[in-house]
Amino acid sequence: AAAAALGKIQAEPGTVLPALHGLLEGQSSTAVRIVAVRAIGDFGPQAGNSVSLLLKLLSDDSTMLRASVVDALGRIGDTRVEVIEALVRALSDGHGAVTVKAANALSRIGAPAVPALVSKLADKDYRKLVVEILGEIGPGAESAVPALVELLSVVRDDLELRREVFIA
Repeated sequence: AAAAALGKIQAEPGTVLPALHGLLEGQSSTAVRIVAVRAIGDFGPQAGNSVSLLLKLLSDDSTMLRASVVDALGRIGDTRVEVIEALVRALSDGHGAVTVKAANALSRIGAPAVPALVSKLADKDYRKLVVEILGEIGPGAESAVPALVELLSVVRDDLELRREVFIA
């Protein structure tokens, strides 16, 4: 409860974040680590020095922890390539909670995520989701237009995907 409160009131990051990192690096229970991750995310961009630690947690067995991590990464808003690539990989996590949080995080990051999302269009299983994310990004995804036009010529029989492309 204390970790959650520290994140919500956004106490001094230089004091609080190292304590939250300690909870993640120690032998804390999954529930405690989830609360610590959410608290880190509450700091938004001020928690930029937490990103490398959060990225390591994306391989954890806990679906809820991974979902909390991708949500926190989106709220931190780090636009480095390794963060965006990790979020794009998280779209394929296999657990809906992680996929949805990753999609939201990429939408929040916006234009810097577009090149990685365009690359993900090659994955037939995730095309519709990627098109939806690009649509959420809006004008910041303008550089994806040529790839979306090309996609229309490839998916002539998939009316649902074509509709999503037009909406985007």
